[in-house]
Amino acid sequence: MIQQIPVVLDDHRLFLDGLCRVLESMTEVTHVDEAQTTEQALQMLDVGRGFHLILADLSMPGLDGFAFLTALRQRRITTPVVVISGTSEITDVRRALDNGALGFIPKSMGSRDLHAALRKVMDGEIFVPADMWAAVFEAAANNSGKIANNHSDNPGIGPRQM
Repeated sequence: MIQQIPVVLDDHRLFLDGLCRVLESMTEVTHVDEAQTTEQALQMLDVGRGFHLILADLSMPGLDGFAFLTALRQRRITTPVVVISGTSEITDVRRALDNGALGFIPKSMGSRDLHAALRKVMDGEIFVPADMWAAVFEAAANNSGKIANNHSDNPGIGPRQM
């Protein structure tokens, strides 16, 4: 199995420490890097640190998680991104996916489910909790015309990715 190095972005030290410990317990993970600001995470990515996965909180001071996703797209960073958030609002989940996240994990999720979710994303799948799946993709179907007409707002993302 390929060894993975994720970077975790969260501004709450206790949550960040706990999430890093959970990730370090995964057999695929050799080391976890952490950032407490989006600017710090972008600097780490800009200097070419090779990460296999980015886990990012949406609610961050300064540059929020959505702006962070936009900055990743603008830099053409293709590392899979999973949003971990205290919110479970369907509009936030959909917006995160529309902006390039490959997964959305509520902070209320347990560590076993977290392991399974991250493995799905690393295998190329999109992860959204089962109880949110229908609502998230129903919202996408209702907005498909709007999304299709907004390619200029999504540089580097093609119709298939949308």
